[in-house]
Amino acid sequence: MRAQAVKVGVVMFSMAAVVQHVSAEQEGRFYINPAVGYQTFDSNRNLDDVFTAIIGGEYVLSPKFGVEATYMFSSPDAENGNQDADLDQFRLGALYYLPEAGNWKPFLGAGLSHADFDYDSGEHVETQVHLGGGARYSFNQEWSGRLEARAINSLDEEDLDTLISVGISYAFGGSEPAKAAVVPAPVVQEVVYDSDNDGVVDSKDRCPTTPAGVSVDVNGCAIDSDKDGVFDYKDTCPDTPKGVNVSENGCPVDSDGDGVFDHLDACPNSKAGAKVDASGCEVVVMTTESINLAVNFANNSSEVPDESFAEIQKVADFMARYPQTTVVIEGHTDDRGNANYNKSLSQRRADSVMDVLTQRFNVELSRVSAVGYGEEQPVADNSTASGRRENRRVIATIEHQVKQ
Repeated sequence: MRAQAVKVGVVMFSMAAVVQHVSAEQEGRFYINPAVGYQTFDSNRNLDDVFTAIIGGEYVLSPKFGVEATYMFSSPDAENGNQDADLDQFRLGALYYLPEAGNWKPFLGAGLSHADFDYDSGEHVETQVHLGGGARYSFNQEWSGRLEARAINSLDEEDLDTLISVGISYAFGGSEPAKAAVVPAPVVQEVVYDSDNDGVVDSKDRCPTTPAGVSVDVNGCAIDSDKDGVFDYKDTCPDTPKGVNVSENGCPVDSDGDGVFDHLDACPNSKAGAKVDASGCEVVVMTTESINLAVNFANNSSEVPDESFAEIQKVADFMARYPQTTVVIEGHTDDRGNANYNKSLSQRRADSVMDVLTQRFNVELSRVSAVGYGEEQPVADNSTASGRRENRRVIATIEHQVKQ
């Protein structure tokens, strides 16, 4: 087993010897290396594998070499029986630093250690050879992570153990290696041309005929800030939202000419000249129309005479043209007679007209209502015969929506 460990060490150090690049370790630098390891034991020891606490220090002699001192402690259990142990290991060794790879700094290591196995039945000490290697990953100038693997060969018992550890290192001291003087290369004056005077030389200008005074990008092409396909110097609307269809001047298209751009227009086919809201839809308003019905009731009667049906049909025809409309039939009287009686009479007359609309002309009852106002709402002077005649009236008040 010891022979195999020695061979591994020889091969690893031989590989390091052929590397030409030198790592940038700082001479005189100190590392404190706390870590935790996992140690496996030769089957002859009759001990279970165990986690190991590690503390060590490292000193950099040169960019290639360093020395270290390490203390390790563990308490492995016996695989069988009751021979548990406390294990103290003190190691002195040398390190060979390999070339850096980014933040990684690999190394090879070898050393001797003194191991003290304190079994329940007694104490056993031995001298060991350590061979292995690892790598340090630098987080910054002071802090780094450290990974390491070692083969541990007993010189007394020919037992071969292994150790894998991971830890964190803190560095201090040391001096930066001297840097070679940098000799500046001779300056060769190059003649360059910028045919369109846009600040980008012709050899790098992908748009060599840009108009004078136009802002350009690093390739010498005119800038299109909103990416709508129209260069800024031609773009009347330089902040068009992404993906919006634009005209040749860079403004969003308004296909129906209603003043609302297509990408904002919820009703893109509005009629020409129609009044629209902010979403591009035609404005719909509720309007009220009043139709005076020339219904000549007999004195003190609420029966609709046949000759008045033509008047009422006007209302029915209007409501047929506008199916969403509703109508209120209003009955009015002059001020002659008792006010309560007049109100009752006007209500009966309004009800009679409503009955003609719904029963004769088949207007839905849900669309018709009737109210009698009596003498409460005169439109003329009740002191004259003509005024009283105007006040004795039936009005159809119709509500319907109109697009403007």
